[in-house]
This record gives sequence, C-alpha cells and structure tokens, in this order.
Amino acid sequence: MDEQKLLDWWLPPQGAGEPVSCLATSITFDTDFFRDDCLGRFIGLRGAVGEEGVGSLAQINELEERLAHVSACVLVDRSASVEGRNLRWDVIPTGVAGGLLHAKTAVLIWENTARVIIGSANLTPAGYRYQREIAVAFDLDQKSPVPSEFWLDYLSALRDIVNHAPSDLTSIGPKVRAELVLSQLEERIAIVGAPRRTAKNNVHVVYSKKGESAVDQIRAVFTGLKPRKLTALSPFWDTEDLGASDAVRSLTSLLAEKGDTETEFMVPLEVSTTGSLVHAPADLINRVSRRRTETSLMGVTSGMSEVNMERRRLHAKALSLESSDSLLVMVGSSNMTTAGLGLSPHFGHLELNVAYITAAAGKTARGLRALFPAVIPVDSALPHAPQTDPEEDLNRPILPRGFVNAIINKIEGEWEILVKLEPRLLPSDWSVEVPALGLTLFSSESAGDSPEISAAIGNPKVLPQGLSVHWTEKNGHKVSADWVLNISNPADLPLDERLRAVPIDLIIEALSKRSTNPAALLDRLLDGLSDMSPEQLQEIASPLDPLKSYDDSRALLKRIGVYGRALDELHKQLSRPVPTLSALGWRLTGLISPTRIAEGWVEQANEGNLPIEVAHFLFAELLLSMKRVDWASVTSGLEEKDVQRQLSEAFARWDSTYAQLEALPAGHELIEYVTAARSLP
Repeated sequence: MDEQKLLDWWLPPQGAGEPVSCLATSITFDTDFFRDDCLGRFIGLRGAVGEEGVGSLAQINELEERLAHVSACVLVDRSASVEGRNLRWDVIPTGVAGGLLHAKTAVLIWENTARVIIGSANLTPAGYRYQREIAVAFDLDQKSPVPSEFWLDYLSALRDIVNHAPSDLTSIGPKVRAELVLSQLEERIAIVGAPRRTAKNNVHVVYSKKGESAVDQIRAVFTGLKPRKLTALSPFWDTEDLGASDAVRSLTSLLAEKGDTETEFMVPLEVSTTGSLVHAPADLINRVSRRRTETSLMGVTSGMSEVNMERRRLHAKALSLESSDSLLVMVGSSNMTTAGLGLSPHFGHLELNVAYITAAAGKTARGLRALFPAVIPVDSALPHAPQTDPEEDLNRPILPRGFVNAIINKIEGEWEILVKLEPRLLPSDWSVEVPALGLTLFSSESAGDSPEISAAIGNPKVLPQGLSVHWTEKNGHKVSADWVLNISNPADLPLDERLRAVPIDLIIEALSKRSTNPAALLDRLLDGLSDMSPEQLQEIASPLDPLKSYDDSRALLKRIGVYGRALDELHKQLSRPVPTLSALGWRLTGLISPTRIAEGWVEQANEGNLPIEVAHFLFAELLLSMKRVDWASVTSGLEEKDVQRQLSEAFARWDSTYAQLEALPAGHELIEYVTAARSLP
C-alpha cells in the first residue's frame, strides 16, 4: 500500500470533530513511532515530542493536554518489547494460550465519525513505512455502504481480543478504558444505522484463532459456484507439512472438486547478483489437496523503499478465490500457516482479516486484484530457504506467564505498585525491580504464594514507566525481561517536571490576556523558553514583579487587576465540560490549573518574591473561583463517585498547599476573609 496513505488514515476526515478515543492492536510495537506518527496524527500534535526532552515545552504541554482529553490504548502480544512511554496512554500486554496476538487493527473515534483500519502492518516504522503491506480502512458514518453485519462482527472480534487482556487490579484501569472505547464504537454503530449486507456491499470480518478456522469462515460466505482459482500471498508458510491441518492443504480444499482449477502461491523471492533464493518451503506445491490442479509458484521481489532506499521486505498477506461469476479477496494479518488461519484445535493466533466478495468482472474486481503485487515465475531449479516469522520466533527471553499484571496506583496521596502473580507459573527464583528508582520491589523470597502484592514507592519526581523482572531458568541461566506498567487512573498523574519549571507569572500573564485560547497564547510564550534549562527558567525575572509593585499602591492595584482577570479566565476555562476523568485531572493539576497556580504563589511567597498578605488574598480568591464552578455540569456523563474523589483530592491538596504559607499576624483583617473563603461549600 502507499506508505503515506497508511499513516494518513490516522488523520481525521473532514468534519470529524475532536478526537475521542482510539484502540489498536499489534504484535510488535515501537513506542516513539506510535506516539509521534500515529497517535500524534490522531490527536493533532504539531510535531514529534521526544520523551527525553526533545520536543519544545509547548509541544510537551500540548501532548499532555491532548492526551488527557482522549482515551488511547494499544494491545500488544506479551512478547512485545515496549520502551518507556507517557503513562497517559495504555499499553496492555495480552497473552493467548497456544498462540500470539497477531491481529493488526485500529479503531479511531472522533466526535462525529469513526474509522477502522485492518491490515498486515504492525505499529512500527517498518510496518508503516518500509515493508510491503496491505491494509484497508472503513469510515463509520451515514455515507458508508459498509454493512451493519461487518461492524457488529468487528466489534465482537475486538471484544474477544480485549477479553484476553489481564483483568484490572483496581476499579479504574487500562482494561476498563479499553472496554469503554468498544462501548463508544457500539454506540456509533447504533447511531449510524448502517445498511444491511447485499451483493453490492458484501464485506465480511474473518476473525480466526485456535480452533476457529479462517478457511471454514471463507467457505461459509463464498456461496454460489465453486471457485476454480486460488491465489495466496504470504511472506511465511508452514515450514513443514502438517498433514490435515496444513495451510496449503486446507486452502486448496476450497477449490471445486471437478473440472480444471488453478492455484498460485506468491512467495518472497530474493534476487541478487550472486543468485536468487526462494523464501518458501521446497515442497509447497506438493501439499495441495486437489491433485488435478495447475499449480505455480510466483516470486515477489523486495523492491526498494523510496523513503530510505532499503529493500522493501514482503509482509503483506492476502488470498483470492475466483469462480466464473464471483471473486473473493481477503486481506489482513493472517499468514498462510496453520497458526495464522486457525486450523489447529491446539494452537493458533488471534488474527483479523477482511473478505470482499464481488462480481468477477467490473471495476471493483479490478481494484481488488490490484492489491496483489507484481510477480515473476519461480524457476524450479532455484534453491529454497523458508523464512521464519521474526514475530513468532523471538530471540529474547519472554516474561513468564506467572507475571500477570502490573499497575501504578495512587492511594491517600502516595504512590504504590500493585502486581498480580500466578504462583504456579512462576520460576523458582525471581525478583522485580524498578530501574528508574533503583528499587527491588518483590522477590520469590518475599512474595510467598500471594497472588496480589503491593509496594509503596512514595512520591518520586518522575513516575516509573516499567518494571524489570529477573529470574533463573531451569538450566541455570539468569535472564531478564521488561514488565509493562500502566497507571490505574491517568487523572492522578502529576505535572511533567519540565512543565513545572515554567515560571508561574507566565501562566498568569497568559490567562490575564483573556484570549479565546489562553493555552495557545501560553504555547507561544513557551516556545521562547524551550532551549532553557530548569535552572535558567527559575532565574527569569517575574513579568509581574510583585515585590516591587507592593511598594507602589497604584502599581499594586494594577497587578491585583492582572491577577483578577487571570482568575476570571481560569474560572471560565474550568467551567467548560470535560469528556474524561483524565481531562478533569488535567484541568485541576495541569500547566494552566488552580493547583499549579496555588503552588506557584506559595513558592513565590516562601522565597520572598510575593508579599505574604497578597499571597493569602490571592489564595482566597482562587478558592472562591473554584467553588463557583458548577462541577456537576462540567462533569456530566462521568461517574459521580470518581468525580467526587478527584475534586476532594484537589481541594485537600490546595488546603495542604495553603498550610505551607507563613501565617498572617494575629488579628489581621484578611484572616476573616480567607477563613470564609475556605469554609464555603
């Protein structure tokens, strides 16, 4: 497929509205690529944001704020390697007994539409940029001809995949958020009211797994005259004949039993100056179940990528069946293997494909045939070297299944890490560490037989993004693997340390301008600070210069006016509806938030840069602004108990912050005013 078009599918269609949620699956995964190229397009980021400070302060702020307003989740096979990431989006390692999570799909939901992507490409630069892949996309809107049966079957398949994910360890967690995305998709399906399936929109979901054969599903939907031609494209095949469950034998059983038939296998062909090599088993043709069929082996050469001039390795998977009047083309994640097609009752991957059925002649049929690459006949004298799918044959240790789930959770203002274990599946000697904090949390000696254990980690400046597990294998080898860590509630996440270094008066200045978009105004201010270190940021002179202004009553009144306008604007910003609990958390604790302003004023006062009386007065005004917000209206649609917990924690945090201020002198006229502001409901 066109490499730019594949990434463009993550961009919103015209009139889509604001992003709401996304859920994707992939067996292998690249954190930076997904964040910058896929998720970044979906949420509308201006550019790439590196986790190690590569992006500007404005970009970091934009990323944090936008992620707080959407729900984003990726389900990966538990064998995937996941580097550090922003905890505002989830990565859920998913185990499949007897197989892998091999499906490659994404559902993207905006305010006014939704889109589904299904194909062969993993969420990696290779999948989206360099390899030869096939993918399709469907928009769920009033104009879409895609039948309702397709949408419901797709939803059912995604639900089954999510059901394979480990259960959450807290009432709010990544699996709950993934299920919420599916509920949103279900609501969209009901609202749109897609048409019923007819001969003109004969599109099917083919979801296969252990014991649920893709071949049987194809046989069930390809009605009418029996097919006489089979074309199968795959980079990987069963390396040896598996008998009755062999993919080639099963696929060719779909052909008509009488009369002439034709079978064409498209396989990777490596062409070089030193000779050519066929990356497929030498006995592939001999495995066909229909002996009286004309069978040919066709080579797909690598070609070159226009992006980096590297060879474009074949990774696409597709098959077609053709009768005298009908054509079926299936594309998706399934290799032409027993595991890929779900042909064995004992093992198989979770795979997702799309099958189109149309008339054998016409524009649609020509377009479907064009999905297959150009091929050349394979000389029977060429040597064969079957490829092993690197997605299935990993050369690194896989986290034992006894380590089920890990989550970071905030309780009573302190952070803890919760883990779920399956003791009978654990190695005999193991330990779990937090590399970012230099801590060993649990070990085989300390855990005992407890299936769920926790450990407090206090309040680190930067929350850990993953764990490291070390264990001893039965052969005595000491190995280790990463353990993905999610957060129970992204609304609890603290402000990024890089943003916390932004001077508080810059935030007040941006708010006081009464711009229709103070965040955008602040972005422009932040762009000028991006090259400064945190120490340099702290040395910036205050634009308000409050201490000097205090000696001049007119200047002080002017400054108080600036603070007043800023608080009015803050109240206006807080009064806008929030779509998610995480968005509420960002409103309360983000860069432009009452928490950041309160803590900033207390810091200024304690450092002698803001008069104590002014700080007490401003704090009272801030509390009054917060208490004027109609929180019930702002949070309509969210769980009331979760909202109340979030608000209670925020007010408790503001009280704790206020307690850090130097007390006013006894009998000061502001004491009564501040006390009244704090006591109001």
